[in-house]
Amino acid sequence: MTNFTDNNTEWVCGISRNKIQQGYLLAGFMAVSGLALMFYLNDASEDAALIGMINLGFAAVVFYMTRRSITKSSRLLVVNSDGVWFRDWKGPVIPWKQIANVEISGTRIKASVRLTLKDPEAVITLLDAADRTAFEKNPLINMPVLKIPNGTLAVSLEHIQEKLTEFARLARAAA
Repeated sequence: MTNFTDNNTEWVCGISRNKIQQGYLLAGFMAVSGLALMFYLNDASEDAALIGMINLGFAAVVFYMTRRSITKSSRLLVVNSDGVWFRDWKGPVIPWKQIANVEISGTRIKASVRLTLKDPEAVITLLDAADRTAFEKNPLINMPVLKIPNGTLAVSLEHIQEKLTEFARLARAAA
């Protein structure tokens, strides 16, 4: 599976391999601790087997969610001549004519690429009423700023900023 594709008309980025590895590591740790509680520490506590089964259940859920994210995350960020689409925004493609600025901001832990919109209301009108409420309540959206958080994608924030700037320049030149 490739984590990003690059051609002259569209740039697509998938999920970070580190996020996938962290999910599998967490699921494995929970499964091992659950088995240890069920089989080795069962004599120490009456509830150890029950807690072990709960750990195994959580391990199965984390494993399933990690596995599902691999199949659903091949297109996490799409940048093309139409604009920018980020899956976690749960919104429409943001047209280039609505993007005023692209910058990296925040501390190392909470770093993100920030897209500042020229006219937030024009973007919101692209949504129906139900989607509009969910879009506005999204923690990655603080109008007029849309964020793409660090660590989610397969490439660095600097690379994302370069691609966004490059496609914005091409779109403005074509207009």
